[in-house]
Amino acid sequence: MSEGYGLKTPPNEDTLRHLLSVLHHEADTDPLETKPEGDEHGNQSSILDQKNDLPLAQATRRFQLARKIVVLNCHTILREMIDDPRLTSSESKDIAFKALTSYCAGAVLFPYHKFLKDAQRSLYDVEYLAQLYGGSFEQIAHRLVTLRAPATHGIPFGFLRTDPSGFLTKQFPLPGLLMPNAGHACPLWVIYRSAQSPNQVMRQIVSFTDGSRYLFIAKTSIKRVETFNNTSVFSTVMLACNLIQADQTTYATSLRLDQPEYDTPVGPACNLCTRQQCTHRNTPMAAAQLN
Repeated sequence: MSEGYGLKTPPNEDTLRHLLSVLHHEADTDPLETKPEGDEHGNQSSILDQKNDLPLAQATRRFQLARKIVVLNCHTILREMIDDPRLTSSESKDIAFKALTSYCAGAVLFPYHKFLKDAQRSLYDVEYLAQLYGGSFEQIAHRLVTLRAPATHGIPFGFLRTDPSGFLTKQFPLPGLLMPNAGHACPLWVIYRSAQSPNQVMRQIVSFTDGSRYLFIAKTSIKRVETFNNTSVFSTVMLACNLIQADQTTYATSLRLDQPEYDTPVGPACNLCTRQQCTHRNTPMAAAQLN
């Protein structure tokens, strides 16, 4: 399965709708009667917001259309790919199938080589890429994380997402960067400060106790339209890269990359952090709890 299905430019919504209609006709099904596929977060939804029957944001609609196309066009090969002895339950196979279809949908909307070239040219400006490709901040962040082809790869990024309570809902690891598997991350991470300023991109240089330094980029976005009876749903997305690559991004502009004394001293999470005197600690270290 080739990246981007051979596409050199991202398809618009009309093109996606036409292709979906053709595929449904060939499959002798009605697009309106098919079971809704998960969105980019794995939630079951259709082109309408299930909570308030309002049209979803254009970026979300395009992603869902691309995902439906992938399911119809590549269902057999995707099922073959998840026929893996390491996936021992139907639940694990379902998760793998959703992950693969979401990855392929991203490849359709953000063709690998063109997207990588635009990312490098814009110094990985996520908001610029979102406007250029008609995607959301989270979709662009996801795609940046997947630019890992050996011969033509982008900056290695880690990815983290939290809900309004700060609970971690998704992550993609970055080698060397210790992230908590669940729960909450370090309260000093910019992903939590970002929640106080929705729709604003925030940045931060952090230092860990082992001397490693990273650039964090975060933004909180509204995920569902607010109505009188339904309040807005927010989520916060954060990208992380090793400080060695930070100067390749627009987010390093004017930051003191060579002066670690100005970094924010952080840990992965309070129960994993060795900074005993941190005034932001809210739980003891796990080792201290055992003792």
